[in-house]
Amino acid sequence: DVFAHHVAIPEGQAAVFSYGIKMTRSTDGGKTWEDAPVEGLPIFGHGPVYNGQTQLADGTRLWFYYGTEPHQTLRSIYVLRSTDQGKSWNTSKIPASPELSLTEIYMVSFPSGRVLVMIRCDEAGEGHIYSTLSDDSGLTWRPAKRTPMRGAPILALRLKSGAVLSIPLNRRSLNNNF
Repeated sequence: DVFAHHVAIPEGQAAVFSYGIKMTRSTDGGKTWEDAPVEGLPIFGHGPVYNGQTQLADGTRLWFYYGTEPHQTLRSIYVLRSTDQGKSWNTSKIPASPELSLTEIYMVSFPSGRVLVMIRCDEAGEGHIYSTLSDDSGLTWRPAKRTPMRGAPILALRLKSGAVLSIPLNRRSLNNNF
């Protein structure tokens, strides 16, 4: 959270309280733990909010977060990636237009290393779904593009044929049916 108006903060300055992300790992069933450095993670003004993880066929681990950087109002999606079984982590940001506020994601991975991410966007309260792809096990990402779908949360499944079935849901209908 960003605090700009408090008696202890000089005029024209702000203070940031960030939860940050700290990764730890155990290789002995939880008896001992070691820190695993996270490189490139921004300071957050709001968040980060954990939003899913996956392990790809090649062993690459991906963790997804969204949050708002200080002095920003819109959310972005960040990907933590490890190729050494969680010993170290690198951070990337999914590229998107600066006017988008991206939040909840659902990902689908393929044996080839391709990762499809479906993202809910809070753009003007419209709830459009955007998508992005990585063809290199989450190392780089294509810019997020708007799909014709709307809804939240998002479900996506990889079918045996390799096709992806994506189902944008409406929370109101979920609450009425369960």
